[in-house]
Amino acid sequence: MGKQEELKKIERRARAMLMSKDIPSHKQELVRALINNVHLNPQEKWRTVIELIQNCEDKKVILYEDRVPPELVKKKPSERKGASRPAPEAYAPTETSYYVDSMYRKYRRLKLFRIRYLVHRDNRIGIGMRRRLVPTKKFPKLFEYVAQVQKLILSRIDALMMEILNDPAAEDPTVFNYFYHINTTIYL
Repeated sequence: MGKQEELKKIERRARAMLMSKDIPSHKQELVRALINNVHLNPQEKWRTVIELIQNCEDKKVILYEDRVPPELVKKKPSERKGASRPAPEAYAPTETSYYVDSMYRKYRRLKLFRIRYLVHRDNRIGIGMRRRLVPTKKFPKLFEYVAQVQKLILSRIDALMMEILNDPAAEDPTVFNYFYHINTTIYL
């Protein structure tokens, strides 16, 4: 395992240098040919790439000023007249209807929810109204469609994973690991 870790370290260093160095075009062709050569030993290949681009100049970083003139700055909702109330700090349901309103606004165009008012008694008058979201008939249909799409993906993902494993040019198993993660989460 020590050689594999060393190889990964060298490869990471070479790729980082490729991103940070300004490489002339004649060296770019050499580097590209080295990287695409399958017959070379990977450790020697990445060491040669490092030696080639080591003396190149670093890329120039251009810093832009982030200041915007005050005339173009939009006012925050709290500064506007008749602004809506800010979100509560907690990320769990609260006594306010903030979450109901925000969810309804997000999914209004899809018409997945309706707002229903519930009567309750927790104030001095003895009567009050609370808003709740109730799913429409489109909501279960949407989840049926999602289930069908997941079944279709599951039926094809195993064959795709085997093709990745059987590919002789595949050097990096991260694509397979990504699909394996997707596959296991869908089964759960």
